[in-house]
Formats: sequence, C-alpha cells, structure tokens
Amino acid sequence: MVNIDALLKEWAYRCKKGYPDMDSPSDLRVLKSILKEQGISLPLSEDLTGAEQVPNTKEIDSKQEFLNLLDKEDIKPENIKRLSAMVIQFDPDFQLDEEEDLSNKIVDNKDDLFDQINQAENLTSEQFRRLSSTYLSFEYEEEIKEYFLKKGGKAFMQDQVFGVLFDSMVKNGDILKFKEYIDSPEKFSDLFKSEKGSLIEPLKGAFSDEFLYKMVSLDGAYGGISIGKGEFFLCLVCGDISFEGESEGDLDWAGKGLEIKNKGAKPTGQKASYGPNSHQLIFKNLFRFFKELVVRYNPNPSEYGYQRTKNKFISIKDIRGQKGFMDLANVQWPYKIKAYYDEILSKDLYNGENDKVKKEFIDTFASSFKEAYKGLGDANVMDIDQYFTDSEFDANKFALDWGIAVVEDYMENEGFDYVLFINDKTFKYHLFKRDEIIEKLTLDKGKESYIYISPKDGLPRWSATYTLTD
Repeated sequence: MVNIDALLKEWAYRCKKGYPDMDSPSDLRVLKSILKEQGISLPLSEDLTGAEQVPNTKEIDSKQEFLNLLDKEDIKPENIKRLSAMVIQFDPDFQLDEEEDLSNKIVDNKDDLFDQINQAENLTSEQFRRLSSTYLSFEYEEEIKEYFLKKGGKAFMQDQVFGVLFDSMVKNGDILKFKEYIDSPEKFSDLFKSEKGSLIEPLKGAFSDEFLYKMVSLDGAYGGISIGKGEFFLCLVCGDISFEGESEGDLDWAGKGLEIKNKGAKPTGQKASYGPNSHQLIFKNLFRFFKELVVRYNPNPSEYGYQRTKNKFISIKDIRGQKGFMDLANVQWPYKIKAYYDEILSKDLYNGENDKVKKEFIDTFASSFKEAYKGLGDANVMDIDQYFTDSEFDANKFALDWGIAVVEDYMENEGFDYVLFINDKTFKYHLFKRDEIIEKLTLDKGKESYIYISPKDGLPRWSATYTLTD
C-alpha cells in the first residue's frame, strides 16, 4: 500500500520552494523520480510525461503574464531598476520635464514597478516579451552559469559555448524553461528509452526549436580536444552525463565512458601511432616495385598497365609519380591493391616468371602494410597471404579485417564502455555497448542495426547504418 502522506512529504522536501506546484514541470519531474525510486506504477506517473514534455512554452508577451511572472519571484533591487528603466524607455506616453532627472523616475521596489507598468498602457507584446526575457536573464544567469560549470567545467564557460547558448535562451524565450528543466534534469535512459531514435524528439516542446537545435548542433574545442556535435547537448539535458569524470570516453555517463561519433568519424584516438596518410607508404613501395619490373622484364608498354575505363589504358611506364600510381584505379585503397594484382599481374609478361612476380608483390605489400601500421597490434598478426589466390585479391575480406583491427586497437587504447553514433544533420542516434561493437561491423551500409565501416584512406570511417538514412 502506498503511504500517500510520506510520499507528499518527500515530494515537498525535494521541491525548491518547499512545496509542490502542479504547474511546475520541474516539480512534476521530481514526483516522477520519487515514484520510480519507490517502484510505484500509477496512472498519474504516465500522465506526468505529457505535463513534463509540454511546459508553458508560450512566450510572456502580455502585461498580465509579465506581472504574474514578477509576482511569483523575489526580485533583486538592481534588477527592478533595470526593468523600470526599460519600461520608461518603451512607454510612448512618458514625459520628462526639463528640470527632472531620469534617475529620479526609476523605481527600486516591486510595488512601484507594478504601478509603473500598469500606468504604461501602450506597451506592445514585443516589448513585454523583451521585458520578460531581460528580467529572466538578470535573475537566472548566475544559476544557469553554475549549471554549465558543473556539467563541463571551463570548457563550457567559453563565450562560444555558454555565451552562445545563453544568448539563444534570451532571444527565444527559453530561460525560464531551461531553468526549470535543470532543477531536475532527466537521466539519459529516461530521455532516450530506445537504443536508437532521435535526439530531438523527446525534447520537442520543452524548449523552442531554435534553442533546441542550437544546443544539439553546437560543437567546438577546448585544450586541444575537439568537442563534436551532440556532446554539449547531452551534458546539458542529461542529469547523469558530464564532460568531466573518471571514466574513459568523450563523456562520463554515470561513471561509464561514452564515446560520441558523428557520421563518418574515424575510429581512432590521440594514442594511435598511425593516421589518414599511413597507407601512402604501401603505395610508395608498390610503385617502386612496378617500376623495377619494367626495367627487369621490359614488358610491352602497350600491354603493361591498367584499363581504367573502356577507352583509357594507362601504362605503368608512363606514370611519373606516386600520386599518379595511386590514382590509377579510382576506388578505395584496398580495391586499388585488388586492381593492380588482378589486372596488371594477370598478364603473361614476365618471361614465364609470373608466380615469382606475384609472390614478390604479395611480400612487398605485406611488409609495407606492417611497416605503415606497426603501431596497430593486429596488423602484425594479420596473415596477408590469406587474402590472395593465384588470380585475385580478396579486398572485401581484407578491408573488413583491417577495419576490425583498427577498431580493436582504438577500443584497447581508449577503454570506453559505449559508443553513441549520431547523424549531425538529422540527429538520429544509435547506441552500442562496447562488447557488441566488433560483431556489428560491416561493409554493407544497408545492413540494418549494424556499424558501417569504410576504408576511405589510411584510417577507416564508421557510422551506425541507422544514422545514415534521413
């Protein structure tokens, strides 16, 4: 049986005012949290969701609404003076005699301010909106600033973070909504109940669309570390996520490391000893290898080369540099290896020593690969011979295995617990646990609920397949 008296006392104790307000979204969230803690499932708890998701989002743009707002709050005298000065400035009927001082007309107590507002009969809706936004910025800037500091330290106090988002709150009438929300912010798993979905939808109506999209799309940097889209947002709207913590990862999620990866991100961190250009060493050595073949066997230039298109044959003999060699086949780099091996080495141009030449090619590729990725643990145990037959190179298997090796090295170096993939245009997300990541890697971007990995350059790129679609 539910002890209603005890529940109400606990609710009142946790409310900021010392008593619950059924019109306050933050107080309703407190009640929902208490119900959840006590394992109470009531129709009321379901009804709360709607009340929480749709607070009073209508901008305060009338005299009565503005007076009601002021009546509920304790206003600092200096802020009363600021509002009084604005009312005088806005009032088209205000007249100042030549000998009067404007400062004598500015009031410093709430009753006089109310009288002044009531006497200003011709203020417009836009002026009341500006008055309410200005008042709320005066009253709550320090409280909101403290919240930013708590959630992200100095990184969140930068002008390009706090300054930008606070200005957006003021401009779009979100200060009171944000202030009430942070009194009892939702946990990540309560906001985003599914492993995949939209970062935007659960908060639609809680804030203006303009401020919501400003938060979720904000990115930046601090201390030489890039902060991607979604990271500021998640820290600010999730009570159990912060920028600083003991865990390993971009963000700390209740003591667990959470990596945030936007569409097409690299699965690597600062500890990696290889990078986007590492694969170029492989092509440097293979280019030298093919040039030596020309000297050794002097094959017919009209045959020794690559059929790039139906009407364009490119001879190895005519290529002057490594870039031209890399551009010979206009495909991702593992498939360039396939093109060179399948087409160039398949021709009988080597005085009956084709098998010997193929073996030299494989050895050159294997040694170059291991040199280029010597910091990649699994690169030294990948048996390169397994990807070759007498007639072809299995580029698909190699690309996937190489991508897996890079991801495994990344996971070992960084030690995070989860990866949250985000589409930084649509803000769809998909959350993966650490122990399911490797088995979910695929080269097929159409494979539902998997992680698409693509060998773009010396580092693969990865994205959750769910986030790739609009």
